[in-house]
Amino acid sequence: MGRKRRLIATQSTLITLSKSEEEDDVEWVLLKLKAQSSVEGAGQFHYRMGRETDLYELMIDYTQRIGVPLNSVRFLFDSSPIDPTHSADSLELEDGDSIDAIQRKKLADAEVSEIPLISLPRDENEISITLAVGDHGATFDRMLFYIIGRKTPLGNLFLDYWNRTFQVSEFTCFFNLRVGFRRIKPKSTADGLKMKDGDIICAAPSNEMSLLMN
Repeated sequence: MGRKRRLIATQSTLITLSKSEEEDDVEWVLLKLKAQSSVEGAGQFHYRMGRETDLYELMIDYTQRIGVPLNSVRFLFDSSPIDPTHSADSLELEDGDSIDAIQRKKLADAEVSEIPLISLPRDENEISITLAVGDHGATFDRMLFYIIGRKTPLGNLFLDYWNRTFQVSEFTCFFNLRVGFRRIKPKSTADGLKMKDGDIICAAPSNEMSLLMN
């Protein structure tokens, strides 16, 4: 199965992102994604997506297609890391512009190591989900990646994140990037919010959260 996925990934492919298809009167952009030979399943893809669609949709789709972890690949435009919340509009991308995918280097030969996955306790036989968590506007280099049960309260993840980042819980709130600036309650679950692998949970100060929602 893995061999077949790598074969498909080496072919030039046109992909229309589903989130863009759901939008009315969307303005489209056609982007190229080029992977260096060091990336497993390296090749070139062509993405058709909405100009205002977050580029993390492209990142998630690409890594899932070639069967590698989201945090094992870096995405760059004009040699600069891409913030997952960026869009073609915010980066002023035009039809035909290229996004580069490069393999994160090992600690032995580079300054940046692969970001580890944090596995939180879950019930036996509970289906898991992988989520990225970071401050609003952070790149993947500055995010934590969690494996949590789909029916486990996300408050468990929030507590771990607060402990690891030394943030004060009373002044930090979380929202699901996929559905916009909608605050996540601690008792919510990934299943209840219909979250998907690779979804990003953003942390923001309470006062900043109020501004984002307005």
